[in-house]
Amino acid sequence: MFKYEIKNLKNGSEYGARFEKESDGDLWVADQIDKNSWGKKAREIIIHADNVAESTIEDDYVSVEDISVDDIPMRKYSYACDYIINKVDLTTDYDYLLDVCHAKREREYAKIGDQLDALMKSVALGDNSQLEAIAQACMAVKAKYPLPTK
Repeated sequence: MFKYEIKNLKNGSEYGARFEKESDGDLWVADQIDKNSWGKKAREIIIHADNVAESTIEDDYVSVEDISVDDIPMRKYSYACDYIINKVDLTTDYDYLLDVCHAKREREYAKIGDQLDALMKSVALGDNSQLEAIAQACMAVKAKYPLPTK
């Protein structure tokens, strides 16, 4: 399981998705980048050196370089990406593994109504048999789904 977190650095928007397979997530990211879904990707603009003053140049370029293309003086502006992408392998993420463990345990534990019924019988009637059975079943579930280690 992989989690993708995307943040647009210009407007603060955040996006995300989860995928079972890393390859599916990577394909999704590539598709979104092609669509400019999160903003502009890293890019370069090359302009004839004589036309720089006439052209609309965004002020947020990270570098500028004078170059020559076929002996024609040009200026290359490089721009950073508008967003950052963080990919997290959830199979190694403790908090995610803990949530999965808790969810699996919860599905197999006795229902809260059954637990309360057993408790009432134990207190009111002195019959601990149902409560002991629930406690043993609970311990078996804990053994079946141990907590992840940090």
